[in-house]
Amino acid sequence: MILTSKYGKHLDITCIELQQEIFELGKESIEYNKLDNIHIINDDINNAPNLFKEKFDIISCNPPYFETVSNNFNDNEIKAIARHELKMTLEDCIKVASKLIEFNGSFYIVHKPERLVDIINYLKQYGFGVKRIANIYTNHEGPAETVLVEATFRGKDYVKILNPIFINDYKSYKGIFEGKWTRWN
Repeated sequence: MILTSKYGKHLDITCIELQQEIFELGKESIEYNKLDNIHIINDDINNAPNLFKEKFDIISCNPPYFETVSNNFNDNEIKAIARHELKMTLEDCIKVASKLIEFNGSFYIVHKPERLVDIINYLKQYGFGVKRIANIYTNHEGPAETVLVEATFRGKDYVKILNPIFINDYKSYKGIFEGKWTRWN
């Protein structure tokens, strides 16, 4: 929805959501906001290569952050699946993206900084060149809480570390993306 608000309804967006409850919320939000350029599918991301014949110019993914190395999951199953690699791993996300993206297509991922080494290793394994990295902080105190990574399929590595992004400096998440992150600027 942020992309549509910035670039207009000419941008055709397809979303895949595994969990029925979140899919329904997304569908309602799309309908409520009359965003007929956004299409949402209720399916497993691992099935995506079977769902689409065409390739995508841009893929964005916000996979579960936490590995399943412990049993310390949220009691709420919906939150546990969204936050932990119970149904999809970081590697799954990047592997599927490599099957669905055009040559020189852009791939964006938002994740935890603690997984940056894994992200870069999987990107390299599946044919992506790393282009830009930005750390996101809640405020000017403390460590980065999130990392944004842009990669290009079959592109060469040419890493630019962007200035840090401080959430509290913006009035909304939309403001973060204006003029600072997206490749269209």
